[in-house]
Amino acid sequence: MNLKKITYFMMAITALLLSASCSKKEEDIAVPEKELLVGSWKFSQSLIFHQGGDTIESANPPVEGCAAMQTWTFAADVKHSFVSYRKSGSDCVVRTTRTGTYTFDADTKELAITYPNETEIFQVFKVNEAEMWWNVGPIKLDEDTKDYLHMLVFKK
Repeated sequence: MNLKKITYFMMAITALLLSASCSKKEEDIAVPEKELLVGSWKFSQSLIFHQGGDTIESANPPVEGCAAMQTWTFAADVKHSFVSYRKSGSDCVVRTTRTGTYTFDADTKELAITYPNETEIFQVFKVNEAEMWWNVGPIKLDEDTKDYLHMLVFKK
């Protein structure tokens, strides 16, 4: 090989290595949590934890039947809708439909859902492409004086 061909070859290898080492795979790019909220979520499970730790006090079975059809939808334009269902004969029928808007503060993890006459505030404990957990606040169990964390689990 002559010197000119070796130089071009080395430049091509260098460019290839630089582009490969600097590029990020799509899965390596972090998606902001607010964007992860966008979509339709189904109520999946209700969990109760000790306030001071991560020990589960009570893990209810996964939600089934009409309750599993409850849907929280978050649109990219900050519109929100909620639909719940109830049993009617052998079918599930719409019980409640609510529409409003939402905000999400990425620093405090606070999700505020505003309907015409009220605002509900939740702490988002976890959100990814497939699952979201909301802390709906402290709860007392069976006349117990301790507070427990009540988490709602949703699946996309």
